[in-house]
Amino acid sequence: MKSTRFAHRLVCLAAVALIVDGCSSNAAEPVDHSTGFETIAPTTAVTTTAVTTTTIDITVPPTSMVAASTSVALPVPSADALADWPIPPTEVPDLAEVPMLLPTVAVPGATSATRIEGADDVPSFDSYSQFWFGEGPGAAVMNVETNIDQTPTVNGEGISLPPWDRALFVSMTDGYTNLWLEDSSGSVNIWAHGLSRDDVTKVASSLARRTDGQPGWDVGQLPTGLTPTHEGWSLGAASRSVGWAGDDGIIAELWIAHGVPSVFTSPWFEGSTPRLFDINGSTAVVLELDGRTAVVWSPEPDVTVRFGLYGTLDDAVEIARSIRKVDDAVWKQDTTPDTSGVDGCNSMFC
Repeated sequence: MKSTRFAHRLVCLAAVALIVDGCSSNAAEPVDHSTGFETIAPTTAVTTTAVTTTTIDITVPPTSMVAASTSVALPVPSADALADWPIPPTEVPDLAEVPMLLPTVAVPGATSATRIEGADDVPSFDSYSQFWFGEGPGAAVMNVETNIDQTPTVNGEGISLPPWDRALFVSMTDGYTNLWLEDSSGSVNIWAHGLSRDDVTKVASSLARRTDGQPGWDVGQLPTGLTPTHEGWSLGAASRSVGWAGDDGIIAELWIAHGVPSVFTSPWFEGSTPRLFDINGSTAVVLELDGRTAVVWSPEPDVTVRFGLYGTLDDAVEIARSIRKVDDAVWKQDTTPDTSGVDGCNSMFC
């Protein structure tokens, strides 16, 4: 199986390109060092008169002026907000990290179940993504992506936002906001839809490193209504998928990925109405689009699952809640390998 096949599938799965930018200048404050001289005062002239009639004037010469050491005031750089960020993982995508999952509730009308699985031999991207979703019509969505040792050149409207060296808003279409933060150790992109510049600025100014040494940010001023849904490192393409088909074509699709957090927003599009459901203890985002229902959640760290159904929201959620881990024997018994030779995106969410 060619590795490009899975790379193409990932590109298609990221249905919404998250363009996330922002930067500003933060001038370093000079240190106020005092300078000057330490002076030892001279003694005064002393006249000593002898018993005899001879007068002798004795004058003690003044001591020399002694200069104190001076220091040149040097600019102090701002604190590096990413200096203590955990070292990104270095492993390449590994199919063994992707669990085999199947529903126990049957997909209505399905007469076949075809699987596709594989991993690209590519290195990690050194970025960590965190996602928040609102719920209901017009609900906001936000992604904070942290890039270690990556500071691309971007253009935009600069603002002052200590302790970041640069912060700028990148021009976007109405409804979208992108703020780029840059420091010597990397950058942070905040992408949002449905949030104002003021909202995003408050998010950026309240980002706090986690005290347990784990990657990710705690947001002190999170906009009302946003719920954290998923976070993880972007490692590249390692995935398994199953497509259920009937007499009229594709009916449902299950996509399981490790190290691909961007899948969480792949079914989202402007104007969609996110709903939040509990799927076996995990917060899932449910979206309805043109007769399709998508359910996306993270059942365990670094793993993202997306189940799609041409059917009702209730049916999609019921099937998603029945999805369980299976062993290799059941996986191969209940699905057949894809032999179509399709190269690229054949997902129902492309």
